[in-house]
Amino acid sequence: MHQDLAAFYENPEVPNSFGGVEALHRSVKGKYSKKDVKHWLSQKDAYTLHKPVRHKFQRNRVFVSDIDRQFQADLVDMQSLAEFNKGYKYLLTCIDLFSKFAWAVPLKDKFGKSVKSGLEIIFKERKPKVLQTDAAGDGNISSTVKRTIDVGCYETMLDIISAVQLALPKNPNRFTIIYNKATKRVKINAVQGSSLHLENLGELLGFKRNAIIIGNMKSEFVADAWSNFSVFYVYSDLISPQIVGDTQAPLLRIVRTKGKDGETISQYYDRPQYLPLVRHSFQTIQSELRLNSGDFVPFERVKGGKTIGKEVLMTGSRVASDVLSGENFKEAVKTRSKESGKKLAQKAIDRVQSMVGKGQYKRKHSPECVKSELELFNLPGTQTVIQDGQWKQFHPLSNVFDNAPVEFHISGSAEDYIDLSQTQLYVKAKIVKVDNTPITKDDTIGPVNLFLHSLFSQVDVSLNDRVVSNSSNTYPYRSYIETLLNHGYDSKTSQLTAELFYKDSDDGLKKRTEFFKESATVDMIGCIHSDLFHQDRLLLNLVDLKIKLIRSKPEFCLQGSEGFKVVLDHVSLFIRKVRVNPGVILGHAKALEKTSAKYPINRVLCKVYSIPKGSMSFIQDNIFSGQMPKKTFCRMCR
Repeated sequence: MHQDLAAFYENPEVPNSFGGVEALHRSVKGKYSKKDVKHWLSQKDAYTLHKPVRHKFQRNRVFVSDIDRQFQADLVDMQSLAEFNKGYKYLLTCIDLFSKFAWAVPLKDKFGKSVKSGLEIIFKERKPKVLQTDAAGDGNISSTVKRTIDVGCYETMLDIISAVQLALPKNPNRFTIIYNKATKRVKINAVQGSSLHLENLGELLGFKRNAIIIGNMKSEFVADAWSNFSVFYVYSDLISPQIVGDTQAPLLRIVRTKGKDGETISQYYDRPQYLPLVRHSFQTIQSELRLNSGDFVPFERVKGGKTIGKEVLMTGSRVASDVLSGENFKEAVKTRSKESGKKLAQKAIDRVQSMVGKGQYKRKHSPECVKSELELFNLPGTQTVIQDGQWKQFHPLSNVFDNAPVEFHISGSAEDYIDLSQTQLYVKAKIVKVDNTPITKDDTIGPVNLFLHSLFSQVDVSLNDRVVSNSSNTYPYRSYIETLLNHGYDSKTSQLTAELFYKDSDDGLKKRTEFFKESATVDMIGCIHSDLFHQDRLLLNLVDLKIKLIRSKPEFCLQGSEGFKVVLDHVSLFIRKVRVNPGVILGHAKALEKTSAKYPINRVLCKVYSIPKGSMSFIQDNIFSGQMPKKTFCRMCR
């Protein structure tokens, strides 16, 4: 078709030469359709460059819902007027389709850097959610050139490096590859603004698979010419040597390796291959897997090779046992290969997750770190992430009644994080008689030790309506034990008295009782003894925090005669809200799209067991199951 149409279109002697679609279609006398003729003419410059301009044609409508919703941009060629406009050859035009507000930025060229600068000028005033351009290729920000290495036999790393260097563009010389024979590492230098994508070459050069090189980068691993091989050779001492190339060797099979990275490859052969045997009776079969160079197949470069080699031999043994038992060879290979792959993968995962360096175990999913004593070349950092912080007082959702739970709801804000470790519980309480009359000097009644926390039997903490605390009525016991064991004499005789802690020695009860004479109101404040409030990480923004305090019975928190109760005049929470840098908030939001936030806690569990009266011994099985505790404490109560 090309030759026939060209004979009519490009021949000046033909009356309809260099004409339009109709003229050329008439010239070929209907031999080709108008559609074919039009398609052929669209590829000819003589037709497209001098085609008549159409002023009236149907245009596609664009529906835009709001201002700055969609912009359209294009480059206007003004090269013919450059000498009158100080060398500016192009106009970058941009229009808001909703408001019809337009911009025109002059450019001296249409390289990506210039177009980017022009768009930045426009976006300083207004920025669209969608920017629409044509596909003409004007002002490409970047250009991509794909090069391939010549087909050949490369046996050393120097051969591979030379081939890669030859394949890279020379004018200008943007990339330099250096191979260090001593360390067997590869260093690639890329000029500013250029990047090198090592497709299927990253592992050979010691980089990660399909690595992208930007700037100056050194290979993370040792460069290995045999890290990616297409075939390997299986040798066996059971068969007689045969001619292989220019030598003789007991070659059993040539196996091609095809598969993705990390995939378990299995090969089975239906057609039998008959080879002469060296011996007809044997107890063991020795096999070797080698490469073209004669080296052994590198299953692993370190000690893991022993594990893989052992698993390969065990898999072969299992296949042989299945065949001798009457199973089909093909099905046996499939089944045993899958089992072997799963075992090797699990062993590798367990090994990596449990070991650091030489024999040092680490926690699961825990990253490695360096001790601060070894950071000899860095200065201490300057904290710029937390911009501001303040304590805010929150009141219960409803009025506080006798024996009714006290509930708090702290809504998460978009800008503030919460420092849970600084949370303080503030309570105003007094002791009265059951009929709400004040107590007198003759009444023998007083609060138990650590009265602030003894007022509540259980504390439930919820994040976004999900309970994250241990729901049990042992809150006062936990608070008392932690106070006794975690604080020294100075704390117990000073700041802990704000929680009404006075050691039960000679005059502890007497000191506490003095505060409540004649039903006086006593102010108390202290931290909340819950796992989430004993860790240092900030609670994310937009997370709702709920705290529910369940009251204890008067018989538990009061000491003395009966007929008295505790009245809470005021209960509130002081919570420290922290203003964080907006860049950090944005980074956390992007990270939450891929994973969840982690809050490491030291979980504390309190369990209560009843001992029958008069028992001289007590045995309790399964005190804890699963994870072993670091410490255990036992306390006897009446």
